[in-house]
Amino acid sequence: MSNKAQCVYQCVDQDREGMRKRPRVWKVTRDVLDALLTVCCIAPLVVSYWRGTFQLLDLYILPQDPPSVISSVPSIALSAAIALVGGLFFIYVQDVAKAWVHSVRSPISELMLKRIYCYVFGLVIVNHWRGTFLCGSILEMKGSSPIDVAL
Repeated sequence: MSNKAQCVYQCVDQDREGMRKRPRVWKVTRDVLDALLTVCCIAPLVVSYWRGTFQLLDLYILPQDPPSVISSVPSIALSAAIALVGGLFFIYVQDVAKAWVHSVRSPISELMLKRIYCYVFGLVIVNHWRGTFLCGSILEMKGSSPIDVAL
């Protein structure tokens, strides 16, 4: 048996029933590729989505230039209301929407409806965090330390 074949043979895991599994080399390679995909592709896309949506909300939901405590309160209230109403809406409508989307005959229409659902739900989530972030900003504008704001 060659040295390479012996290494592969020794690196093979066995499960409880004694069945052979894939070599550990494959598992390590898969984990490294998964980490690279996550770090290089998925994370920047998520950050871009959050940042772009956050900036669009800053632009369209009661814009403030320069930001002040008084002008931030209505924006926080509106973001919190969108987050609360949207969250409750998606909780109660999810099963009905799922059944309706799956009943659509066209796979392209089904895909589009799912994407629209995900984007609107993402908008609700970003609004929730935007309201939270603006509350922290108000506390910081009033002179609180960053540690007090975080707590």
